[in-house]
Amino acid sequence: MAGLAVRTHVEAGQEACWRVLTDWEGYPSWMKGVRHVEVLSREREGVGVRLRRLHRVFGFPLLDDLEVVEWAPPSRLVLERRGPILEGEARILTEATAYGTSLSWNEEVRPALPGYLRLPASILVAAALRLWSPLLASSVMALKARAEGVRAGEPGG
Repeated sequence: MAGLAVRTHVEAGQEACWRVLTDWEGYPSWMKGVRHVEVLSREREGVGVRLRRLHRVFGFPLLDDLEVVEWAPPSRLVLERRGPILEGEARILTEATAYGTSLSWNEEVRPALPGYLRLPASILVAAALRLWSPLLASSVMALKARAEGVRAGEPGG
């Protein structure tokens, strides 16, 4: 499984970060490439929340489904990705610091293909992640700015 990791310091509390992270429909405002997020479940909080995300991958529209598999506000959110091409998980952790919050986003991705296609697809996924890495870093920086805006009293979640 190929992965990416981004870590940053946010000059806002964990609660502000959590508000941005769990404002599902707000993802397009800070997550690069995401066009729309729809909540599929009745629940909007906790393990079992299901989401459908429309995003563009290298210019092509792609739908994938996400499910919250771990929920520990305001410090831990784990989303499992189930898509027609990719599957994996995003593990987002926050930790209070003396000056705000340490935020880390770890993304693991693997092809959602039959066994005989996994190896060649895994090589392509690893190469694609190198191109996607700056987009994830840029998204986390936009999340940071949005959370800092929440702290300052601006709308954010």
